[in-house]
Amino acid sequence: YAGLGALGLGQPLTSSGQQAIWVLILTLLPSAYSGAVTALYNASERMEVPALIEVITAAISFLARISVLLLGWGVLGLAWSAVGVTGLTALAFFFLQSRTFFPPSLSFDRQLIGKLVPVAFPLMLNNLLSAVFFRFDTFIVRAFGGAQADTLVQQYTLPYQLLNIAMVLPPAVTFAVFPLLARRAVGERAAMADAQRRTLQLLLLIAFPLAMGMCVLSSDLVWIFARRHFGEYLPSVTVLRILAWFLPLSFANGLLQYVLIAVSRQAAITRAFLIGAACNLALNLLAIPGAELLLGKPEWGLYAAALITILSEVVLYIVFRPLLTGEGLAPRIAHLSWRPLLAALAMGGAMAGLRWPLGAPWGTAAAILVAPPIYGLALWLLGGIGPDERALVRRIIAR
Repeated sequence: YAGLGALGLGQPLTSSGQQAIWVLILTLLPSAYSGAVTALYNASERMEVPALIEVITAAISFLARISVLLLGWGVLGLAWSAVGVTGLTALAFFFLQSRTFFPPSLSFDRQLIGKLVPVAFPLMLNNLLSAVFFRFDTFIVRAFGGAQADTLVQQYTLPYQLLNIAMVLPPAVTFAVFPLLARRAVGERAAMADAQRRTLQLLLLIAFPLAMGMCVLSSDLVWIFARRHFGEYLPSVTVLRILAWFLPLSFANGLLQYVLIAVSRQAAITRAFLIGAACNLALNLLAIPGAELLLGKPEWGLYAAALITILSEVVLYIVFRPLLTGEGLAPRIAHLSWRPLLAALAMGGAMAGLRWPLGAPWGTAAAILVAPPIYGLALWLLGGIGPDERALVRRIIAR
C-alpha cells in the first residue's frame, strides 16, 4: 500500500491499519494449533467436535465484534477481539486434545519430520493458496479506491459475510465422504467414481437453490446486515447477486480437490491453485481499475471483481478436470447440473413473483415459504431425487 501510494496509484494504510495488521499476526499461532487439533478429530472421523467448536466460536466472535463496535474501539479493537477469540478457541482445543487424544508436547523428531514434510507441505501450500485465492480483489479495491477506499471495501466484503455462511456446507459434506473416497482410491476406482458422482450431485442440489435464493433475496439479506445504513450498501446488493452464482462451482471444486488428495495428487492441486491465483490477480488488476476509469463509477469495479471470482472458479475447474480424467474420475458437471439448475430457475420465478410485487416483509416471507416445496417438486418432476441421493443424505446426517 505504501508503494502504491508513493506511485499515486492508491492510498497508503493508515497508522491504525498498520497496527491492526501487527496485532492480527498474534492470531497465527493459536489458529495453527486449533487447526492441528481439528485435523486430529477429522482423521478420527469425529468431525462433529470441531464443527461444534466452530459454531460456538463464531457466536462468540460475532458478539465480541458487536461489543467492540458499540464501545467505539474501532479497527484496533476488532483486531484485539480476534486475538482473544482465537486464543479462547485454542484453549478449548487444548483441553479437548488432552482429554480425547494425548497431552500436547514440544519435541523435534528429525526422522518423523522427514517423512511428513513431503506429504504435508503440498497440503499446507494448497491451504495457503486457497485462502489467498479470493483475497486479491479486496486489496486491489482498496488500493485503487482513492478517497472512497474504505467504503468500497465494506460494500464488497459484506456479501462475503453472507456467502461464508453457505460455505460451511461443502466441508461438512466433503469430510463426511472423504474417508470413503480415500479407502476406495486403491483398487476400487469404479466405486470411488460412483461416490464422487453422488457426492457432487448432492452438493449441486444444495448449491443451485442457495444461489437462486440469495439472488432473489439479495436486498433483504444486505438489509439484515446494514439496517439503517442500507442506502450506503446498495452496490452490495448487485455484488451479492453476482457472487451468489459462484457457489455451484465452488462447492464442486471443494470436493474435487479432496478427490485429488485421495489419489495422492497434492502437487497437482498446488499447480492448479497457482494458475488460478495468477489469473485472479491479473484479471483483477485489469478489471477493477479499468471499470472504474472507463465507466467513471467506482462500484463497477466491485461488480467486475465479483464476476472475476466466478471466472476464477471456472479456471480452477478447467485445471482440475484433465487431472481427474487421467485418474478415471472425470466429473460430469454439465450432466449433473441441468436438473438442479432448471429446478432453481422454477423456484426463483416463484420467489420473484411473490417478493417483488408484495415487497418486504410479507413478500420476503412468502418467497421463503414457497421456495423449498417449489424446488423439491420441480426437482422430483425432473428426476433429480432418487434412492442414491436419499441414502447419501442419511450418511452425511449420521456423520
